[in-house]
Amino acid sequence: ADDAVRTVGEPDPRLALAVVVGRPDDQRRFFTADTKPISTGERYDLVVVGGGISGLTAAYVYMRDVNPAATILIIDNHDDVGGHARRNEFTVNGKLLIGYGGTQAIEAPALYSADAKRLLREVGIDTRKWETTYYDDGFIKRHRLREGAVFFNKESFGRDALVVRNAGERASGYTARMPIAPQARADLAKLLDAPADPYPGLSLDAKRDRLLATTYRDFLLKDMKVHPDCVRVLQQVPHPEFGVGVDAVSALDCWPLGLPGFDAMKLPPKNYPGLSTSPLLQLNEKQDYVYHFPDGNTGIVRALVHTLIPRAMPAGTIEQQLLTPMRYDRFDEGHQPRRIRLGSTCVKVKNTGPADKPTGTEVWYSQGGKLKSVTAGAVVMACWHVMSSRLIEGLQEPQRVAFEDQVKIPLVYANVALTNWRAFKKLGVYDINVPGPEMYWHLATLDYPVSMGRYRFSKSPDQPIIVHVEATPNQPGLLPPTSQFRAGRAKLYSTAFATLEHSLRTLLGRALHGGGFDPARDISGITVNRWGHGYAREYQRPWDTFWPDGPLPAVTARTRVGRIAIANADSGHYAYTNSAIDQAVRAVRELKAVS
Repeated sequence: ADDAVRTVGEPDPRLALAVVVGRPDDQRRFFTADTKPISTGERYDLVVVGGGISGLTAAYVYMRDVNPAATILIIDNHDDVGGHARRNEFTVNGKLLIGYGGTQAIEAPALYSADAKRLLREVGIDTRKWETTYYDDGFIKRHRLREGAVFFNKESFGRDALVVRNAGERASGYTARMPIAPQARADLAKLLDAPADPYPGLSLDAKRDRLLATTYRDFLLKDMKVHPDCVRVLQQVPHPEFGVGVDAVSALDCWPLGLPGFDAMKLPPKNYPGLSTSPLLQLNEKQDYVYHFPDGNTGIVRALVHTLIPRAMPAGTIEQQLLTPMRYDRFDEGHQPRRIRLGSTCVKVKNTGPADKPTGTEVWYSQGGKLKSVTAGAVVMACWHVMSSRLIEGLQEPQRVAFEDQVKIPLVYANVALTNWRAFKKLGVYDINVPGPEMYWHLATLDYPVSMGRYRFSKSPDQPIIVHVEATPNQPGLLPPTSQFRAGRAKLYSTAFATLEHSLRTLLGRALHGGGFDPARDISGITVNRWGHGYAREYQRPWDTFWPDGPLPAVTARTRVGRIAIANADSGHYAYTNSAIDQAVRAVRELKAVS
């Protein structure tokens, strides 16, 4: 339960219940061989462990494709359904503001699998409406805002400076305003406008191999021979995709993300073997990034809840669902075939019956301080891989080790509700990138301009708005990336909310100072969504030498165990909603084949 949502003025919402610590032989810390759970007497056709998008999808697809009358129980340790799809709400001057605290968008729906497209369609989501109705595509241009502003802070660069690149401005004029070494300004301008080819005598394949084998940091310093300040400016650009900076991402993976230095190599835009999944998406994506509910992919969650338990989300359309309160009191009513049980932490899952041909399953969970159990015909594990390795009884060692490979990326999403956004308008900025770890956060941006049904986005700089701020705690220079994730998670857990609040107020106050921003006056509320285990980890060269040829740990890990199937985005080694959906569909098909 490290994924806590905390708002200003409130105490910690809950303490984590560490039910299983360490390897499976450490389960004695919570229960021993003599421990017996309290049987609820309930038996279901399917139990789903994890109420995120993958778990909800698994329940829906099981109902649709296996048994329309199936009895299904979804259990989750959180106080809300949706997993990483988390909704934040504010009321500012009487206006409701809805923000996203986790999974944020339906990215490139044209590239979704047939199964994922079908799911969206069947729960009432038509992505074409964002293109024609929901998303205000002219918002940035109409308000004369610029994307890609950079805030240099005095702790990292000697002085505070908000640098915005003007329309049509050459890179040399843009970099001249940066508080970095003169040589770095010249080198960065050359990288942006006219880089040289560092490998003029190599073939295209040889260049690809060279770029895969080196980090972007080493590419800049050793091959492009730029001033180290250039690396400091660009260090955090890959954070949104990978959770680490240029010191831990291959140069080839940085090329599709738009980092500079590759123009002279004239790399054809094709799917080079070895590229990670996010850069591959960038190469193939032909749609704008507009498919976003105001509450992120909580919109998908609400649509799935409506389909599974209509009484819990009675509204029919996604526009109505956005403003309809969820009826949590109806999640776990005894008379309905499908139920969601929150605040229930799974501690053990096992097959029952003959070892070579199980006939059922048993699930143990902790609820209200009591250890309980239910039985089911089958189970879908739609939780983190690293937890499945500890929860599933009887795992063989190769599969357990494969589960442990998926070290999740720590992530912090903060929403800051403002009474107005006049400072953004005056400065002409839409988003602000923040190089240098001293400010903790790496990006601050006005929310996406989305209006749905009766919910309307801010029209005027005088109206309230949400600013979304991101951080991916890590430890630059500590290799490989998984080591950075673990160090970042420890750093996150030891950071008090008061420290996060102060850093948010400091960042916005200083970055927007030239626009007249006053944190004490203009900030109405803050919500911090702390995801100690956030993104699923993508395989990356040069660290994951098995990528892409295999065998892949995720494929080994997701092998069905008797009547226990494995879902979650971890199974697809890709932290996007379509991955969560696809893995759920696969898991249900595996169960259908043995039912």
